Amino acid sequence: GMHPSFDVEGARIHGEFLGKRYGGRKIVWHYGGDNNPDDGQKAKLAAIVGGIRKYAPRQPHLHHAAPGTSSTEVMSPELVSLNGTYTYGPDFQHGGQ
Repeated sequence: GMHPSFDVEGARIHGEFLGKRYGGRKIVWHYGGDNNPDDGQKAKLAAIVGGIRKYAPRQPHLHHAAPGTSSTEVMSPELVSLNGTYTYGPDFQHGGQ
């Protein structure tokens, strides 16, 4: 997870820094890693995404959720433009969402 001292405003500022720095590049922003964020983490992720999109509105975003869970099940569809499902095997239930 994110360091506890990384608050929502710091997340937004960091997102703007990333958007300015990498806005002209071909990047897919990929968050998470085998986890489903809690509400506090979601607020920070939303702030990062918003900061990036201020300078790089066309770059896609997705969240790497816990196994068997798709990106849009744990993050708002307004925040993730790509929907990925992480699984250890076929998971047709989530892949079509």
